[in-house]
Amino acid sequence: MKIDIIDTTFRHLNDSNINYVLLRSLDSLYQSEDIDLLCEQKHIRQLRAILIALGFVELKSPGHKPHIFFILFDFDSGKWIKFDIINQISFGFPYKTYQTHLATEFLATKFNEKDIYVLSKESEFLLLAMHCLLDKKLIENKYNERLLHLYSSSDFEHSKISGYLSQLSVSLSPDLLLQPNNEAREILSQQLSKTSDTSHKIGRFFYTYFRGLLNPKITIALIGPDGVGKSTVISELTNSFPLGIKSVYMGWSDHENTLKLPTSKWLYRRYNKTKTSSIVEKPEFPSEVQALSENIQPHKEQIKVTVQKIHWKQLPGIINEIAEQYTRYFYAKYYKFRGAFVLYDRYVYDQFIFNSTAKKEEVKPQDKILAEFFKRFFPDPDLTILLAGDAELIHQRKNELPAHKIAKRIALYEEIGRTKKNFHIIDVNVALELEIKRITQIIWQEFKNRNS
Repeated sequence: MKIDIIDTTFRHLNDSNINYVLLRSLDSLYQSEDIDLLCEQKHIRQLRAILIALGFVELKSPGHKPHIFFILFDFDSGKWIKFDIINQISFGFPYKTYQTHLATEFLATKFNEKDIYVLSKESEFLLLAMHCLLDKKLIENKYNERLLHLYSSSDFEHSKISGYLSQLSVSLSPDLLLQPNNEAREILSQQLSKTSDTSHKIGRFFYTYFRGLLNPKITIALIGPDGVGKSTVISELTNSFPLGIKSVYMGWSDHENTLKLPTSKWLYRRYNKTKTSSIVEKPEFPSEVQALSENIQPHKEQIKVTVQKIHWKQLPGIINEIAEQYTRYFYAKYYKFRGAFVLYDRYVYDQFIFNSTAKKEEVKPQDKILAEFFKRFFPDPDLTILLAGDAELIHQRKNELPAHKIAKRIALYEEIGRTKKNFHIIDVNVALELEIKRITQIIWQEFKNRNS
């Protein structure tokens, strides 16, 4: 299946006379998310401007020289498109320290196929063979089949391979590149010129530990009543995102909470025995945790009375709940700093939802205190996405809550959204594929705006 943005990109490159060549087989162009291009050095700046104008974002990647990465989410196809641009041919793992002058030869021998410039058979053969031997350390079966196909083609010029190897000052028979032993790799490793890897190591260290400073990622809170499919969406996004996503659970379910304070288990056991705290006694609403709407929050006098009703034995539970939520929040900040998107599974807004929908006797003084504290002091995520839809259809999907309760909770979430920036509502009563595409597009647009 063709992808319009890929065709548009190559059309712009051709119209601008960019000297480039595709480093992959044209047959796999639309199947792979990665598109590798070799571009003449003097055209790199112009190529960068074209990709950015088309909506791509450059991913700063020190330590990966000579690679320059650009990425885009294409809503129509639902695919991530990544361009990997290089201006020289080099090999080596984990650092590209084997430098060559093959770029000039590859660009000079390229040819036009279906309005895209591709490598000659000889160039593709040598590039693939050296990539397998020096980068991957072996020739996998799928690559071996391609190499044999190229090498046995009637129009394949074997003398060109010998010429390329001679230019590299490598004494190696082209036939040896097809052998499944290490002899060819050892010869290439010994005879190719090698540069220092110091600058690569320094850049890679910075990229590994400070990636979040290079291309700032975002935090996303995924909220909604039980039954809207939050877990399914999180799973789909985690598996499909090429830039990495970390999920942080912000609800009350004991078995889903992976960032648990050491004091939490002790408090859960203690409160289950004494039955004095409702912080953990919310079995009917395991996913609720916070408050935000001004017109439903308690007034100062009410809060004062509420505080007076708090028994001193309940204070450790309140402090622990606040500490645990902040622990999760700071873990999320750490993940973001390391260069990952952070997806909050639920958020502290759910405390407000619980207070507003539970029976009056179920809402304890400490619930009101927590709601007010989270409202005043807990930071908002960069982006909030509410999963909503027809309450009756959501009820039929999972049958966890009555339809009228689902409708009320959706209305309360929407009320929270009116006080928030970057708040989006996604209809879950559509095909899952479309739902994921819409959510991904929202996240991508926010990321793009922050990195433009």
